[in-house]
Amino acid sequence: MKIYALLFIINVNVPLLFCSSNYVISGYIRDIETGEELIGAYVFVDSIKKSSISNNYGFYSITLPCGGYLLKYNFLGFEIIQRQIDLQNDTIIDIYLKKMPIELEEVHITAQNNYSSSLKYIQLSTKQIKELPSIFGEPDIVKALQLEPGIKNIGDGSSGLYIRGGNRDQNYVLIDEAPVYNLSHLIGFVSVFNPEMIKDVKLYNSYIPPKYGGRVSSILETNMKEGNLNKHSLSAAISTLSGRIAIEGPIAKNKSSFFISARKSSFDLFIEPSKDDFLVPGFYDLNTKINFKFNNKNRLFLSMYHGYDIIETYEEYINLWGNTTSTIRWNHLFNQKLFSNMSLIYSKYYNNLTFTNDTSKFDWITGVNDINFKYDLNWYKNPDSKFGFGLNTIFHKFTPGESNYTQRNISRSRAIENSLYIFHNKKINSLDINYGLRLANFFNIGKTTWYTLNEQYIPVKEHNEGKGIWNNYGIIEPRINISLNIKNKHNYYLAYTRTSQFMQVLSNNTMSYTFFETWIPASPNIKPLISNNLFSGYTFDNKIFNTSIEVYYKIIKNQIDYKDHATLINNPCIESELRRGKAYAYGIELSLKKQSGKTTGSISYVFSKVYYIIKNITFDEKYVAPYDIPHDFKILIKRQLSPKLNFSTFWTYTSGRPTTFPVAHYYLDKHEQDNEIKNVPIYTNRNTERFPNYHRLDLNLSYKTIGDKKVKHEIILGLYNAYARKNPLGYSFDSFDYGMGNNVLVYHFYTIIPNISYKIKFN
Repeated sequence: MKIYALLFIINVNVPLLFCSSNYVISGYIRDIETGEELIGAYVFVDSIKKSSISNNYGFYSITLPCGGYLLKYNFLGFEIIQRQIDLQNDTIIDIYLKKMPIELEEVHITAQNNYSSSLKYIQLSTKQIKELPSIFGEPDIVKALQLEPGIKNIGDGSSGLYIRGGNRDQNYVLIDEAPVYNLSHLIGFVSVFNPEMIKDVKLYNSYIPPKYGGRVSSILETNMKEGNLNKHSLSAAISTLSGRIAIEGPIAKNKSSFFISARKSSFDLFIEPSKDDFLVPGFYDLNTKINFKFNNKNRLFLSMYHGYDIIETYEEYINLWGNTTSTIRWNHLFNQKLFSNMSLIYSKYYNNLTFTNDTSKFDWITGVNDINFKYDLNWYKNPDSKFGFGLNTIFHKFTPGESNYTQRNISRSRAIENSLYIFHNKKINSLDINYGLRLANFFNIGKTTWYTLNEQYIPVKEHNEGKGIWNNYGIIEPRINISLNIKNKHNYYLAYTRTSQFMQVLSNNTMSYTFFETWIPASPNIKPLISNNLFSGYTFDNKIFNTSIEVYYKIIKNQIDYKDHATLINNPCIESELRRGKAYAYGIELSLKKQSGKTTGSISYVFSKVYYIIKNITFDEKYVAPYDIPHDFKILIKRQLSPKLNFSTFWTYTSGRPTTFPVAHYYLDKHEQDNEIKNVPIYTNRNTERFPNYHRLDLNLSYKTIGDKKVKHEIILGLYNAYARKNPLGYSFDSFDYGMGNNVLVYHFYTIIPNISYKIKFN
């Protein structure tokens, strides 16, 4: 008996004595139905508490000592797959996950389970977006994000994101790595994101990894669908707002595929501008993507987005704007630990205004053109250590403002923005440390005209630059995130990021949407934004409930604002209208989420403040920012009524946003030779008044067929602003009558808006 026991011990332990090498398991995690890679999928090794996560291209890599392991693969909304492996050499395992049957969706697999990433971000899927209440029955990414705690909405019909004390231009919005400069369709009622084209959405609003830069508040990263590698499908949908269609399928099965989606508004098809229908908006957008899988180590992606908007009025006012982006990406796998991505990106944004009357016509043109080269390299050293390196060069062309009065044009300018980053993600038992460094610089180059300003911001010298570099900035951005995970339930984290931004937007922000905006670059008169951000938080996750509390504090240097009565159009010395100072923001965010069962949802409360201290405005004293909304309360409830039927409701209550009202007017003769009189308002200190508190209730009911039918249907019914709250969009003050006060015109959005949409899909 002793001999058998000895032989058993030798048989078990001798291989371990000679098996001291580490080997790599790597591959791609894909959707079995479409063949598309899954972003952020997890692989777990329970026996030794190791894990890995797939990157933006579905690739994962995990290094383990040789031996036997049970691997578990998991992705939100998909079934868990297990693989038993005897690891004796480097191994490639491509995994195909199957979506969870709708009948089982009352049990949700969440990204917080087990050994999830220590980086905190908001992630949305197309399914989640479609289950949420929407306006006009149009599922929308931005409107879905506005339901999250800490993300402010300054009014109905706004596609702006105001995140933790940041202005709407301080969010870097990407479609397949290409920047989008204007998020609005239909004057802000919906965003540029067609719900049919979305594969994955991530919002980094706490710790921003070093690979991202260019904005100081957040990064919104969206990825388009790549197209089904296995079979062709066609879907079409119509809502109160628009019609849309999507086609996808293989070019060569399992090797290449395509995806095409298009969307067109319906209002402008049936309505012409008139006295009754004074303002008629319309839009369309188009998304296309092609991918080629040459072999297991090389893959090429080609994607394009084009969007167009038009607003016409009865009084011959026309506003045209649009975004166009295209991206070429090449993924290359050097070996099972070393993954690279190279991208060439083009982005164009334009915004054109035309006013016409009986005697004259006025045009105003603004825009930004970018050409961008990126290279990223990831090294998966082992399950506890990952390194990354990358570089980025962007060539910018700015058109700040041009009209048919050429002598009043704002000079065009060019710039080059470079960045270099390195990061290391290290896990030590229950401690995760993510740290890195980003180096950014900005060069003003080429022909342009700018002005030296004196202490009173009066132009005193004109500079006419020629070729080459004539101004530059360099900024160092350290970043670190420390996370402590205890028993996979309690997570404590502390993060610091330094971010910079070399361009800012000028706009009329008195309304939730503005027809006028122009992007201007850093220059000798406009310093780059530099933000120092500190975050700390705690989350508790027991797979049923997720509770979190997070506090933040940030200081933004070189924040700009306008002087009173600033002239932003037809002003070649536009920089003289701006003042520079600091923005301060702080807040606390509390949330409770129920994430499993037939009834799920969340409740959150946020208290936050953001204020400016800017020289020569309000006597150099602090004043609240125009998007300071101290109290923000949100409730979201989702109920699975049956495998086919889902109900959701959302209610929000927030403080009214700040504004500045005139307290009086004075009258000034414009010319002595005529009788025309100019009415000039007199204001108190900046942003001392507020809109009424904002609150709204939305309802949503969705029905969809299930099973393996070749034809699937989906119907969404809803009510936006169900109890008809009149939340002001803005105010207009035509004059001031003594004894009567201001003549005030209040702008409102529609009250109750019934929503309906229908979608059919052919497989």
